[in-house]
Amino acid sequence: MRLLGSALLFALVAFGADNSLGTWILDVSKSSTTPIPKNPAKAQTNVREAIGGSVKVTITEELADGKTNRSSAVYKYDGQPAEIVGFPTYDRVAAKQIDANHFVNERWKEGGQFRVKSEITISDDGRTMTITTTGTNATGEPLKVLQVYHKQEHQP
Repeated sequence: MRLLGSALLFALVAFGADNSLGTWILDVSKSSTTPIPKNPAKAQTNVREAIGGSVKVTITEELADGKTNRSSAVYKYDGQPAEIVGFPTYDRVAAKQIDANHFVNERWKEGGQFRVKSEITISDDGRTMTITTTGTNATGEPLKVLQVYHKQEHQP
């Protein structure tokens, strides 16, 4: 009986784990977008933090023309839509957690053509986050994006 109780407790703790939390830096050399955007990101930071049963994602990117874009969203992994603030291409997200290392989300623009689905995978060692995105861009063209991030280690 104790073994069953311990296994149940472990399953609850493991399911609630979220290995995507932390600060991630985009590896531009290993990432790609098709079609290539007119003003691609030359640097990007993806900060994911737990906030009261939700996750807050803040993305800051430096674009090729030198401008900076910052967007954020707070959502639960319940598949319900949440607002994205600060990103011109899309304004809604709905996400689900598969396990501690796998997530899916959909992003779209209310009243627009942009609609994508992303699969997010955290490597077994917890150091790499890969986001694979497919869908339709704002002009109605097929879109495919591969983003590879490396976890930023905290300095004491």
